[in-house]
Amino acid sequence: MTVTLLPTEYIAWFLAFIELTLALYILALNPRQLANQLVALFLGVVGLNSFFEGQFVQATRLTQAYVPSVALAVTTPMIQPLLILITILLIKKSWISGRWRWIWWGTAVLTALPFIVAILDVRFGTRLYYTGLDAQTYSGGFIALRDYTQGVLAPFIRIMGIQVAFLFLLGLLIYLARFDRSLPRQPQRLAVLLFVTNGIGGVILLALQLYSLREMMMTIQAGTLIVSFFLGLVYGYAGFQQIISERKLQRGSLQNRLTLLVLVVTAPLLFGIAFFIVSQSNQVIEAQAGNLLRAASDSGSGALRAWLNSRVSALQQAAAQTDMAGLQAEQQVPVLQNLAAVYPSVLWIGTYDLNGKLVSQKGAWSLAGATADDVRRQTWFAQSAQGVPYSIQAIPEAGAASGVLTVAVPILDSEAQVVGVLALAEKLSAFGQDLDLMQVGNSGFSYVVDEQDRLVGFSSAGSGEALAPILADMSDYPPVRAARQGQQGDVFFLDGGGVSWRAHAQRLENGWAVIAQQPEAELRASLQVVQRSAGWAGVAGLGILLGLLWLTIRQSLSPVQTLTKVARAITAGDLSQTVEVETSDELGILSETFNQMTAQLRESIAGLEQRVAERTFDLERRSRQLEAAAKVAKEAASIRDIRQLLTRTTHLISRNFGFYHVGIFLVDDARQYAVLQAANSEGGQRMLAREHKLRIGQVGIVGYVASTGLPRIALDVGEDAVFFNNPDLPETRSEMALPLKIRDQVIGVLDVQSIQAAAFTNEDVETLQLMTDQIALALENTRLLQESRSALEELNALYGQQTRQAWRQRLERKAIAYRYNRLGIQPVEALPVDQEARSERTAQESQGAEAYELTIPLVLRGQELGTLTLRREHDQKPWSKEERNLAADLVGAVLPALEIARLVEEIQNRAQVESLVGQVSNRVQSSLDLETVVKTAVQEIGTAVKASRVQIRLSDGGSSGTGRLEEDRLIQRS
Repeated sequence: MTVTLLPTEYIAWFLAFIELTLALYILALNPRQLANQLVALFLGVVGLNSFFEGQFVQATRLTQAYVPSVALAVTTPMIQPLLILITILLIKKSWISGRWRWIWWGTAVLTALPFIVAILDVRFGTRLYYTGLDAQTYSGGFIALRDYTQGVLAPFIRIMGIQVAFLFLLGLLIYLARFDRSLPRQPQRLAVLLFVTNGIGGVILLALQLYSLREMMMTIQAGTLIVSFFLGLVYGYAGFQQIISERKLQRGSLQNRLTLLVLVVTAPLLFGIAFFIVSQSNQVIEAQAGNLLRAASDSGSGALRAWLNSRVSALQQAAAQTDMAGLQAEQQVPVLQNLAAVYPSVLWIGTYDLNGKLVSQKGAWSLAGATADDVRRQTWFAQSAQGVPYSIQAIPEAGAASGVLTVAVPILDSEAQVVGVLALAEKLSAFGQDLDLMQVGNSGFSYVVDEQDRLVGFSSAGSGEALAPILADMSDYPPVRAARQGQQGDVFFLDGGGVSWRAHAQRLENGWAVIAQQPEAELRASLQVVQRSAGWAGVAGLGILLGLLWLTIRQSLSPVQTLTKVARAITAGDLSQTVEVETSDELGILSETFNQMTAQLRESIAGLEQRVAERTFDLERRSRQLEAAAKVAKEAASIRDIRQLLTRTTHLISRNFGFYHVGIFLVDDARQYAVLQAANSEGGQRMLAREHKLRIGQVGIVGYVASTGLPRIALDVGEDAVFFNNPDLPETRSEMALPLKIRDQVIGVLDVQSIQAAAFTNEDVETLQLMTDQIALALENTRLLQESRSALEELNALYGQQTRQAWRQRLERKAIAYRYNRLGIQPVEALPVDQEARSERTAQESQGAEAYELTIPLVLRGQELGTLTLRREHDQKPWSKEERNLAADLVGAVLPALEIARLVEEIQNRAQVESLVGQVSNRVQSSLDLETVVKTAVQEIGTAVKASRVQIRLSDGGSSGTGRLEEDRLIQRS
């Protein structure tokens, strides 16, 4: 047994109300944001799906089910693709525009496909997807999607949009929750939540496919609605959290946004109530209309039964009298007269024997003069002659209002044998009046059809004649056909004129039927009145609600607007503005706090100009200090002598900063004292004269700074008991000492003194420390430069001495001289030249004949290597100054090449010696016998040095050799 607390349509409408309200609310929060739009679209689609599913469940006929079927065909395949889009947007937003964007856009196309195709099907009848409900088989209620979506694209849309999309969503969530390492922890948790939610929903829907669970728990429609609802809630919650976390800028005034937010919550509630009232009214009116039709058909069938019972009973009583069994006309006439008197509407009453011969009659009827054969062919006669208790038949009759109704009973003898037939004929028009069939509403009516589906009576002549003539065949008329097929309940149909009718048929035991029908337009006229009333009431209520909301929010936000106005005025510079406190709630507290803040702001601004002026003075002072420090550092960096650098720096600092005394102390090598090296003042000069120095860490702030490496300020030195008073600088009232540091090591102290008390601040320390660091760097650079120069000079002297000695040895071994003339280059004997004369000779030109001879000394690193003598014939011009300079430059270019050649020659000689030594050593070491080793050594050394005689004398360690062979051992080579 199915257990539901409420009908499925009520569950669907309730859930749809919540979903659509949430959709409007989320969209109203920020309609420009994609997350709001997509989540609102999803909730809207789910809400519409739930709403129209409820409408579908409630539908009782095709016209009521048409719109819900179209809506479900559109929305059902859109839900899963929308879930995929929201999942990507909330968890993996980079896929929207990255290399995986094809997933996003493909899913978007799949989402829009059912909507586009369904619109084409409805508008143009293409039947690509939506094919509609079958009018022949649809009898009301919810049916599956596949029954009305059977176009060529329907399988693709259903499979891809529902099943494949669901499996892809689960796979996507598994990947994001388990395998995507680039996701932060929070999105991974969200992926797990969405996977669990979708998984549970899928399990529930799968379980509902089982009949037993469906019977015990709920209908599959209700289960689908609840699963969709919880999916909407979870995804709505996730989207709402994402919206809050992003905090995008919201546009519009606060009053308008609050009004809209309240309205999107209350307006659906208002219209939901109106819809519920209209729905309930529709059900009541529908029930009343059905009851009215059933009452009309029941009344007609009751009247027909009463009419038949009265006629049949009267005829049977008359036939049972003894006068009737004898079939004597004179005996039967009184009985017939009595019957005619009881039923004056009867057209004719008569009796027949079993051969169809008329025995007696009362009244006139065309069939009374018919032959016996014609009578025997009548159904009423044949049935009665066979002993049927009664028989009724409608017979066309031109003279009797287009037809008569015949009722016949058998006449029995004393042995209950049929001996004749008693019958009466009544006009069909009189039959309808006798039945007094109900007229349903203003334009509805009731009518009766016989067992051959012919019209035999109706409630009003106008309605019956408009429907069909008397005894017309009604077998193809929808309610008659439904009654003949045994269909229960109301029948809804369209007539040939396109008018929609609602009918109810009551079938009698003899095969006749009484049908009551009424136009649906008349049935729903009262419903339309209710709908219009509810609609106008809803619009009026919404207008009143909107007005009250506007006024209430405007009144509530009035302090905020006032506060905003005052804040803008204060921003414009009017600090005299204050906010009037109108309430004692949070807005009132905010106004009071704002007034207090404004008062504090006024007080702050009152003293701001003075602070700005002071700050400006400080900035200007510091700017001047930085400019002066940069100037001092620049000039100090250009000085290369340490003594000059120190003295010049003190005067530059004093002149640019206006200090009374500037002194520079340097730490001695033992790091015991800070020794004054330069000063600008007269007192400083006296201290320099007596070689003033201070013990590090013990005397004065200079000693302190030299010890700690931290700057120090004494604002009033005369009153500072920690530091001593200097008689050479009696006017000092403030003193500042800054360390001169190189690589975190103090090398000295810059001592600055002023005749003003409190002349230095911490800002001065920061500014002047930059200058001090530059001065220390300049001192270090100067020191390093002097050391480099000294080292370079020493290296040059040593290299020159070595070079001169090498050339002297080379030239002593062999002098080099070459002569060039027209015959070419020829070696010549070097001429001896006095060393002193060569060193004093310079390039010169003689008078007369010697003007054609040019002698240039070859001097390399102070060593004159020789001379270059150039001669010209007397018929050529003498040597010019430019030619002499050119010859000197060429000699200067040749000298490095000579030095390189000498070095190469020296290297080659050394290499030969090393090679020779190596060969001799290898040959000597090739034998282990002492005698052989010594002999090999004598031979190889003599060969190597080309000596004519080589001796090796071996003796003990305490003797230098006696010269006697018996005491010394001599090995020689001659």
